[in-house]
Amino acid sequence: MGGLKVVICALLLTSCATATDFEKIVLGHQNFGRELFKQFSTSQGNVVVSPLSAYLALALTRLGAKGATEGELSQGLGLESSNQHDAGFSSLFKSLEAKKDLSKVVVANKIFLNEQFSLSPTYNEGAKRIFHTTADKLNFKNTESIDIINNWVRNVTRHRIHGITDNLDGDAEVLILNLLYFRGPWRYQFYGPSQPRPFYVDQGDAVDAQFMSKEDYYKYADLKDLNTELIELPYKDPDYSFVILLPKEKNGLRQLENSMQSINIEELLKKAVDEEITLNLPKFQFQLATSLNKPLQNMNIKSIFSDTADLSGLTGTAGQRLRVSEVFQKTHFGINENGTEAAASTSIQIVAISAKLNEHIITCDRPFLFYLMHKRSITLFQGRVVDPRS
Repeated sequence: MGGLKVVICALLLTSCATATDFEKIVLGHQNFGRELFKQFSTSQGNVVVSPLSAYLALALTRLGAKGATEGELSQGLGLESSNQHDAGFSSLFKSLEAKKDLSKVVVANKIFLNEQFSLSPTYNEGAKRIFHTTADKLNFKNTESIDIINNWVRNVTRHRIHGITDNLDGDAEVLILNLLYFRGPWRYQFYGPSQPRPFYVDQGDAVDAQFMSKEDYYKYADLKDLNTELIELPYKDPDYSFVILLPKEKNGLRQLENSMQSINIEELLKKAVDEEITLNLPKFQFQLATSLNKPLQNMNIKSIFSDTADLSGLTGTAGQRLRVSEVFQKTHFGINENGTEAAASTSIQIVAISAKLNEHIITCDRPFLFYLMHKRSITLFQGRVVDPRS
């Protein structure tokens, strides 16, 4: 049986029909992302995943699924079985486009084929029409082919992710990739330079971290039922924002994560209002490389990994059987005074700030959750910071 490897890096009908289709995809992505992050609740340390990238890679794979395999993927992604959702995905990709010069957003799909393998014309056309991707043939046993794949990854991610694989499964026939890249400056940049402050890691011990500071108006909500504060930081591109869920207790992260397993972040954002806040936020940068096989199987997406998988839509014939050997995600995430993944160097004048009566100060000096959101509905990245030094 041939192998299919899905790799993820960490990227019209009528107006009424498009909106409905788009809303189904957004809701499906929200539920999928919440369930995916839930699978990391028992892990230790910093975590960053891209629900959107995983969702799109699996949706591209779903185009070639048939029967029970297609039904299982459709259910896991919140899509209608036997519906390609052309209009919805078209609206999604158009919506994600960055405002000119305000941010850099790249959502890229790519298919690599072993040189003797051919896609069915139907799948090829659907992948091109819906996901704007084409297939390139390579000799998977040739090390130069690995270099070609990794160079494509490096170029799309602006060298933030240097490669996705050192070798391919010996039976691999198809490699499906989705890359998601975001770089955006804050609407209101932090004062510089950063200052050392204690950060209380998961066990309550204090470590030194570099903190940024800024006084401004932020969207804020006191979530008393969760014993948590919500702060939303805007980017210059108004469609994107960075959301923090900060437990009020130093050891409150686990309880917050458990509560968020049944709550959509979008519902909490509706409670946020403008408030003048002095925000102290640690700089951080880390990567995560992980197989999503087990998390997806825990989410009842199992058939694609089994010998009974039906991915015959990729080939157009039932004679050549395929299954997914691995779903792998590699992510890179960091914030600094300039923004998220910012490459600019900025000189900022430092001025003394007078103390104010009843000043609202929020210091993120304990483990917290974060979300990089598009229009408060699509989660590009989600994670937790347990130790900003990592």
